[in-house]
Amino acid sequence: MICLLSRYVAQGKGNLLGELEEIPQEDEALQRLKDSSFVKVLESAKKALVLPPFVYIAIRPRLGV
Repeated sequence: MICLLSRYVAQGKGNLLGELEEIPQEDEALQRLKDSSFVKVLESAKKALVLPPFVYIAIRPRLGV
């Protein structure tokens, strides 16, 4: 997870799902992360803000919340 968040910080933008698709096949730890519950949380994220060294993620389970 730290590796993925570090990639967001290095990019300087919050394209969460796009960065997941860029994970190299040979990186076994990141491949396992793709199948984790953390990725399900990222899929429900509406916005992300990257202010190094922090990544802020807005997660809303449904509209209006």
